[in-house]
Amino acid sequence: MNRPPASTPSELPGEGAAQARGEDSAERIAKKRHAGGRPPKYSTAQWAQVAADIGLGMPVKYACVRAGVPLESYQKKQQNDPEFFQSVEKAKADHLHNALQIISTDLPGHVGMRWLLERRHAADFHKPAEVQLNVQTDVHNHGFMLTPELQAQLAGIARKHFTKAGGRN
Repeated sequence: MNRPPASTPSELPGEGAAQARGEDSAERIAKKRHAGGRPPKYSTAQWAQVAADIGLGMPVKYACVRAGVPLESYQKKQQNDPEFFQSVEKAKADHLHNALQIISTDLPGHVGMRWLLERRHAADFHKPAEVQLNVQTDVHNHGFMLTPELQAQLAGIARKHFTKAGGRN
């Protein structure tokens, strides 16, 4: 007689015993995934180390080397394990939060944190590209000559434009 598969964890055989032993659902799920099969090659501690190192800003390939996990295994785990993906994203968010707290309170190291954020999260924290206004005053090359007063006016216009656009002076 075929029994339909259990729809909730509490309906699985032996759940009462697992709960009585104090095992949480993550431990029970991990045991069920590998029950009777080969245990995972890499420990939970190794994956936690990878997530923590990536969260601190370490490039993925170096975080994997440090934890002893091949890059290919990391990529598969990222694709197939949403909980691991979330742990990596949370580690990144936690580091970002700590960095912003250091910057906002001018604690020692805030300059380094600004530098790190400008590079690690360039889309969100980059400095706008500085525009240099180079005016050529050589009549022979361009056929015109700007007076020093006109050069100063152009530089002032450029500064106003980039200040309004969110740039820095």
